[in-house]
Amino acid sequence: MKKLRPEAQAPGDIVDMQGRILGRHTGLVGFTVGQRRGIDVGGQAEPLYVVRLEPETNRLVVGPRAALAVSTVELDSLNWLAGPIPPQGLDVTVKLRSMAALAAARLFGGASPHLALAEPQFGVSPGQAAVCYAGSRVLGGGFIRAAA
Repeated sequence: MKKLRPEAQAPGDIVDMQGRILGRHTGLVGFTVGQRRGIDVGGQAEPLYVVRLEPETNRLVVGPRAALAVSTVELDSLNWLAGPIPPQGLDVTVKLRSMAALAAARLFGGASPHLALAEPQFGVSPGQAAVCYAGSRVLGGGFIRAAA
């Protein structure tokens, strides 16, 4: 990452969700959505998590855990191995973070594949993989484009 985006190593502001400056970071390259450790901003009413990275302004946006909850995940580059996805969707379990538990979801295919999560998930980050399963069988997956 340091070679591909050297600007990601530049220090910048840590801001809350309203844009108030809370501190400084040593480079966006050291952070990921959902991360709690290493933010180094104290004196807050509740723990802070990385909510998003704003590379265009070099800002690290932080907020409470609740700000990370998402119920829909849009996918890019879907690589589906298990036959056609029905128009009404397909119930799957999905892995959205390498260390997270599997989550129940309904996968919808077509021109804009997406997952409707049965329960909100936390720390879902664009650019990471979403892998769909039926039991222990991998059905396919894609890259997370956006989450809401």
